[in-house]
Amino acid sequence: MKHPLIALVLAGLALSPLASARAAVETYDIDPVHTWVGFTVSHFFTKVPGYFGKLKGTVVVDRDHLENSTVEAVIEVASITTNTKMRDDDLRSTNFFAAATFPAMTFKSQSWKSTGGDTYAVTGVLTMKNVSKQVVLKVASLGFGPGMKGAAISGWEAALTLDRRDFDITADQGAVGNSVDVLINVEADRRIELGKNGVPPRTIHNRMRKRIQAFLEHTPKPPSANRSILCICSKCEVANAQRCLFEKICNRSSS
Repeated sequence: MKHPLIALVLAGLALSPLASARAAVETYDIDPVHTWVGFTVSHFFTKVPGYFGKLKGTVVVDRDHLENSTVEAVIEVASITTNTKMRDDDLRSTNFFAAATFPAMTFKSQSWKSTGGDTYAVTGVLTMKNVSKQVVLKVASLGFGPGMKGAAISGWEAALTLDRRDFDITADQGAVGNSVDVLINVEADRRIELGKNGVPPRTIHNRMRKRIQAFLEHTPKPPSANRSILCICSKCEVANAQRCLFEKICNRSSS
């Protein structure tokens, strides 16, 4: 039996879980450092901006079918900032958000509907001051790819307009507008999922590669035959020694 045939069979067994993993959903954790939840509301005639500085959440993505994705987020109400301390204190008070009583607002998606290209109408429940309302976010997928130090990230943009009265925030009628425009920019880091016994899949993959190499090293061969050592690359995941682009453990021969 030729070694390359044995190697390819073993490689198929080793790589089949990886193919399933690539087809599975991916979980991204919202990066609060590179995420911004901003709003504008009118003060008489002029729009005044503000934002929330502390939040967390996850986006669970089916990249082949983004309509199957979900998102959940929690915003710390006391982190509201408009760059004016007196106004910020008033917004945190019982006049507006009552942050001490209701410290968090939450959003949980219920459905994603494609609206063309990379845009989606994301329906979900927004809870603020213990009032829950169904809202629709206009969401755009900005992309997937490597971020800092090559870590996998995703980018998103979302917008919606709220009526603050729907959430029992009614103070200063006539001076402060009721319509609030919200704009959200999200950068999210792909979570490293753990496999069996809490071991990352790549670690399992590397262990399998070593086992295949050990198997080939200890399999009897004719004295004059050359033996190929299969490379299952941990970066390009190509189970073919001649096509591996990253590692040079391939095509070694011995007499």
